[in-house]
Amino acid sequence: MSRKDAETQRNAKIVEENNISGVIVNIAYLIHIRLGPGLFESVYKEVMNYELIKQGIKVDRQKRIPVFGMN
Repeated sequence: MSRKDAETQRNAKIVEENNISGVIVNIAYLIHIRLGPGLFESVYKEVMNYELIKQGIKVDRQKRIPVFGMN
């Protein structure tokens, strides 16, 4: 793969990630406006999951990620 092809792929991935981020932020905003505060966190998680899947975004829930201490 040429350097230019690799750069084009990286740029396409950045654009895709920005688009997905925009969808996520928009959904979160709409949930906030429509449901408001005061519900259990589990309710917001369910609604977010449902809305993301509706938009065609693959969702992995409660995925473990490594966390390192500040030693």
